[in-house]
Amino acid sequence: MPKVLDQWAMVATAIRHARVVLLCGAPGVGKTFAALNAPGAANGIVALNLSEDTVVQELFGHYVPQGGQFVYRDGPVIVALREGRTLVINELSRASGAVKDALLGALDSMQSAKITLPSGETVTAHDSFRAIITSNESSAELDAALRDRCETVVNLTEPHPELIAALNRAMPQLGDAVRDSYADPDRAISSRAAFAFARLQASGVDVDVAAYLTFAERASDILNTLKLRGAAVR
Repeated sequence: MPKVLDQWAMVATAIRHARVVLLCGAPGVGKTFAALNAPGAANGIVALNLSEDTVVQELFGHYVPQGGQFVYRDGPVIVALREGRTLVINELSRASGAVKDALLGALDSMQSAKITLPSGETVTAHDSFRAIITSNESSAELDAALRDRCETVVNLTEPHPELIAALNRAMPQLGDAVRDSYADPDRAISSRAAFAFARLQASGVDVDVAAYLTFAERASDILNTLKLRGAAVR
């Protein structure tokens, strides 16, 4: 397995060269950050956040009333396919089976990525179309057909280095403490929660209150960890 220090370099390479990229890892490691800051998104980015309530029509399009008649309006997936944008699909593991099945056609190979709309039109993927998918599950737990459509897969076990640097700027040693916490996945500190903690501290909120508000039942343990690590906790 590649060294942890090489993971985010591999992500950058995958995003730069592959058509469909899957980023797997715990919440807060920076999967979405990397996807939304992807290099080479010349035609722009279309981002989706999936949940069990997301329906196929919301993503692919549906008929809407306009001027006394119904016209078909493209959803974000079809917009990305037509215009050659980078489609960022967040939280794939939370999507319903129907949504996952519908995505198979859009994520297929360049030669096969075609979607036939209810209007009868068939949309073929633009040459510049690509997709970056994020999932909190490991790639082994994902649907086999979707996994097969991903040209590259990176399983991430450490926060993005730019997030670590930003946390250290917000509070000295905070980013380093968050990074080190990922040595034990069960005790990892979310970078999102750490940013919230730093903001509350910067606003003058009592340290114990700030820790409780951001880390909940783990507040005491995490606060002790940050102090032992040398984070500048006020």
